[in-house]
Amino acid sequence: MPNFSGSKGSARPKRERIAVGPVRLSQLITTFGPGAIVELPDYTVLLDSADSWYRFRDRKPFELHDPNLEHLLDVDGFFEPPHEETHDAVPTRDIAARRFPAYHFCPTCGDLKRFWEFPGGKTCRNNHASTRILPSRFVSICAGGHLDEFPYSWWVHNGHPETCKGTGYNLRLEFSDATEGLAGIRVVCKDCGASRTMANSLGKGPLRGHECRGRRPWIHGAEDVECDCEPIGALRTATTVYLPITQSALTIPPWSTKLQQYLSQCWDMTDAIRAHVPESVLASILQEKCNELAQPGEQFSLEDVLEAIRVRDRDVETFDADALRRDEYKVLSAGDYQAEDDLHFRTSRSEVPEEFSHLISDLVLVNRLREVLALEGFQRTGMSGRPMPPGNPYSRWLPAIEMLGEGFFVRLNEEAVWKWEERAQDRYLAMNDRLSDASNTVHTPTMEFSPRYVLLHTLSHLLIRQLALESGYNAASIKERIYSSDDPVEPMAGILLYTSTSDADGSLGGLVRRGQKELFAQTLQSALDEAVWCSADPVCAESTAQGFNALNYAACHACTLLPETSCEVRNCLLDRAAVIGTPEDRSLGFFSDFVED
Repeated sequence: MPNFSGSKGSARPKRERIAVGPVRLSQLITTFGPGAIVELPDYTVLLDSADSWYRFRDRKPFELHDPNLEHLLDVDGFFEPPHEETHDAVPTRDIAARRFPAYHFCPTCGDLKRFWEFPGGKTCRNNHASTRILPSRFVSICAGGHLDEFPYSWWVHNGHPETCKGTGYNLRLEFSDATEGLAGIRVVCKDCGASRTMANSLGKGPLRGHECRGRRPWIHGAEDVECDCEPIGALRTATTVYLPITQSALTIPPWSTKLQQYLSQCWDMTDAIRAHVPESVLASILQEKCNELAQPGEQFSLEDVLEAIRVRDRDVETFDADALRRDEYKVLSAGDYQAEDDLHFRTSRSEVPEEFSHLISDLVLVNRLREVLALEGFQRTGMSGRPMPPGNPYSRWLPAIEMLGEGFFVRLNEEAVWKWEERAQDRYLAMNDRLSDASNTVHTPTMEFSPRYVLLHTLSHLLIRQLALESGYNAASIKERIYSSDDPVEPMAGILLYTSTSDADGSLGGLVRRGQKELFAQTLQSALDEAVWCSADPVCAESTAQGFNALNYAACHACTLLPETSCEVRNCLLDRAAVIGTPEDRSLGFFSDFVED
C-alpha cells in the first residue's frame, strides 16, 4: 500500500503521509519496483528506493534465502517488500512513494504548474468551477538511469528560457481536436506568448542541448550528480521509463531441505564468529539455533549440521548462471525425489508416451517447487541503459519475492537432438549473426546460442499456448525455463513449464495433471497440429526475419508468441520450422513425423 509525501497548498510542499492505493506484492519486483512510476486511481506516484522500505520496522520477518541465488548475485540474502493485512477497513502504509511528476495541468483552463501551486494540490479554481488537476504526460529520462520533469520552459522557449520577459514558468497547455497526436498539444508561455507543440518531443535528439541534472527523485534526500548523458523525452507510462532487471532461481536440493532452510536464517551470524572458533563449536552454535527454529519433535544432530555447513562451503567463486541452470537440470532429470524433510521440492517420474519415446527421454512431474525472484536493479531508455540499483549500491541484500508452484519437466532425447542439429544448423546462421550484433541486447540465459535453443524455446511456447486451453491457467501464469547446452561433455536439452505465484494460483495442480502420460500426449499432439497453420501464413511460415531485431523466423502473435511474463528472452529466438518443419521441407522439424499437411 504505497503512501506519498504531498502538500497542503503552501508555496513549498510539506510532507504528508496519505495511503493512496494497493500494489500487488509481485508487482513490486516485476513491474513497479523502486524508481517506477505507478498509476493509481487518484494519484500518479514514484516508488521510493528499497532502502526506505524498512525505515520503521524490523526486516527479519521478511527475509528470504536461496543459497544458489545468493552465490549468483553475490549477496547475503533477500527481503520481501513489507506487507500487512488490512484490518477494519484501515489501509496499511507499507511502501513509501511520492507524487511524480510534480507538473500537473488543469483540463479546463490549461494551467501547467507544479501540483503544490494549485489549491490543496488537487484542484484548480481559476475562474471556473473546481476541476481536478491531472499529472503531466511527459517526463525526462536518460541512459544513466536518471529521471526528471519534462523541461517545459526550455522546450517552449526553444532552448532559451532566459529570453522570456517574465519568469518563463507561467505556462498553459492547449489541446486541439483538429490535429492528432502530439501535434495537437501546445505549450504556451503566458508571459511572453511563446508557443510550441509537443510534436517530436519524444525519443533521442529533441532535448539535445538541455543538460541532464542527474536527478534521482526516488531516493529521499539524494543530491543531484553529474551526468553526461543526453536527456530523452518520454511518456510517463512508456516501458522505456522503467525496465526491471530480475534474476530467479529454483530452490532445489540440498537447499530446499528443512535443515538448510533453518540454517539460512541464522547463517549471517557465522561471519562474525567463524574466524574465532573451531568448526565443531560453530556447528554446535548453529545446531542450537536450528533446533529452536524447528517444529516440535524435529531435532538435528551435530553431524547433520556439520555436513550441512560443509555443503555450504563448496567453492562458489566460479558459480554463474550456467552453473545454476546445470544444477537445476541435474535435479530435474533425476526424476523421483520425495524426501520427507524437503520443504520446497518434490518430483515424480511420469511415463513418456510410447509414440514420442524416440524423441523424448524423460517426463517428470514437479509436484512442488519454490522460486525466489530477486530485483537486481532497473534501467531507463531500454536495455542499453545503465543499470541502477534498487537501493544502496553497497547493500548486501536485495528485494525479492518467494513464489510457490508446480509444473512438469520435459527432456528431449540427446541423440535425436544432435541428429536434428546436423540437419538444421545452417538455417540459424543468420539468426546467430543478428544475436551477436554489438547493438543487440537479447541473450539466452543459458550457455551460448545454438539451434537447439530455438527448438526448445519454440516447443515451450507451443506447449504453453496449448496448456492455456487445457490446464486451467492462463498463458500469462505459465512460465518457461529453458535448459540448453550443446557442450559434448554436459549437454542439456530440457524445458520446465511451471507456474509459481505468491498466492493460491500457484498450487492448483493443473500443470502436473497435464504432465501425466495420456494427457501430455494429447497436449503435445494438439500443440503440433495448431503449429502447422497460422492465420498469417504463408507470410509467417516463409519469414526468416521478423519480431524484435529480426530475431524470429516463422513465429508471430497469431501462432507462437506469449505474454512477456511467460517468456525468458522477450519473445525472441523462435521458429515453428524447428518443431514442425517448413511447408516445403517438413524434415527440418524435430517432430515432423507427427505433422500432416
